[in-house]
Amino acid sequence: MSKIQEFIDAYNDVISFINTNTKVDSTTYKRSALSGDFAITNLKLQLRNLISEPVTGLTSGDPNILATIGITTDREGKLSISDSDTLEDYLESNLDKVAALFNSTD
Repeated sequence: MSKIQEFIDAYNDVISFINTNTKVDSTTYKRSALSGDFAITNLKLQLRNLISEPVTGLTSGDPNILATIGITTDREGKLSISDSDTLEDYLESNLDKVAALFNSTD
């Protein structure tokens, strides 16, 4: 579970960096350094798609999205373990399926 938490923390660090550096102050309208940068906006969209879209190439019936194993995103796009019991159950009884979800190359 610690490696999954490390992944979540690293992903959230990237999302925090993007959010901080693309925001616009609603009072002063001061723009952050990367505000309006299409490449950064597109990167954030691609990251969110990778996290939320089903992984292809897995065996039918296997978990194909992170939410299935108890990992969800919040409104800011950050990941969290929302159901640690489900995640622990998958890790204990279906470690190979969890590994396939994280390691799929399709």
